Amino acid sequence: MNWIPLAAVAGAILFFARKASAESSSSPESTSQPQRKQTQPQRKQTQPQRKQKMTTDVSSGTFTKEMVNWGDYTPGRKTLALVVGHSRGAQGAEFKYNGKIYTEFNTMLPLAEKIRLLMPTGINTPIFKREKLNQYLSENRYLDSLNPDYILRLHINEFYMNPSGVEVLYKAGDKTGRELAEELSAALASVMKIPNRGPKPRRADENAGHLLWDVKATCVIGENGFISRDLPALLGNFDKVAGVYANVFYNRLKESTNA
Repeated sequence: MNWIPLAAVAGAILFFARKASAESSSSPESTSQPQRKQTQPQRKQTQPQRKQKMTTDVSSGTFTKEMVNWGDYTPGRKTLALVVGHSRGAQGAEFKYNGKIYTEFNTMLPLAEKIRLLMPTGINTPIFKREKLNQYLSENRYLDSLNPDYILRLHINEFYMNPSGVEVLYKAGDKTGRELAEELSAALASVMKIPNRGPKPRRADENAGHLLWDVKATCVIGENGFISRDLPALLGNFDKVAGVYANVFYNRLKESTNA
C-alpha cells in the first residue's frame, strides 16, 4: 500500500520540474542572444553606401578636353599652359566692387585671354578652366600629357585683414621657377603700383604646394594682389599685367621657336 504515496510524490516532482523548465526557456537571458545576432546584418549594410558615395565623388572629378580653350594650338610648338584659378562651380575669392561681384575665376579667365592676345605668334597658349573644384588632379594629368614648357596658374589672394601686394609662388628647389617668380613679382608690382611681396617657395605639403609639385613642367602661381585691397589696381592696369606675363614667358621661349 506504500507505493501509492511514492507515485504521487514522483508525479509532483515531475510536474514542478517541467514548469521550471518552461519558465527558464522564456526568461530574458535566454532570448537575449538572438537579439544581438540580429544587429550584425544592420552594421554590414552601411558599407555599400559609403563606397557608392566615394565612387560618385571620384567620377565627378574628371577633367576633359572640352574644358580647354585651345585657340590656335599647334602640336610641336612651344607651349605656355594658362590655368585659371579655382573653377566655374567654386570660384574662389570674391569681392564686390562698383556694384559688381568679382571672383577669382571670373577675373582670372579674362586675364588669361588677354595674355593670349598679347603673346607674339608662335607660342601655344591653351587656357585650362575647370568646371568643378575637385577636377585638378585629372587636370594635372591632362597638363602632363601635353608636355608644356611652362605652366602659369592665375590667382588672386583672399584675406580680409587688408594686406596688399603681389607674390608669385614656385616649387621649392626649382631654380627656373624661382627666377621666373622673382622677375614676375617685381614687374607686376611695378605696373600695378602695389607692394612686391616677392617670390614664395612652396614645399609639397604647404598651402598650394600640390598645384606646383603635381605636374612635370616648371610651374608658377601668380597671386595678382589681394582681392579686397588690390582689385582696383588690377582692373586699372589689366593690359599691363597681361603684358608682363606675355613678355616674360615669350622671352624665355622665343629662342627655340621660329616666331
